[in-house]
Amino acid sequence: MKRNHRRRLSALNNCADISTFVPVRTVTLSKDAYDSLAALKHEGESFSEVVRRLTGSQVLLSAYVGAWSGAPKERIAHVRRYLRTMDRASRQKLRRLTQKRPTHGEP
Repeated sequence: MKRNHRRRLSALNNCADISTFVPVRTVTLSKDAYDSLAALKHEGESFSEVVRRLTGSQVLLSAYVGAWSGAPKERIAHVRRYLRTMDRASRQKLRRLTQKRPTHGEP
């Protein structure tokens, strides 16, 4: 076997996603599409995870219209109180974190 041919086979084997548990599909992308997808990839994230993240969270808000229409009023009041409490706590924490702290040498 020629040396160049072996190098190409080695590179091919390094790029293959072989899994016995999850069926895989090969997708061909243009260079610019690959670069765009790679730019959106977080450290340690697979391309499959990028695609899932980008496509799985695009739910229209209209899908939730009426979701609470049959909920008991007490339950809605409880959730509202909880949200107000958590909002207050978040605002307090934000204020604490953004207060100017003295640097070394300042009073």
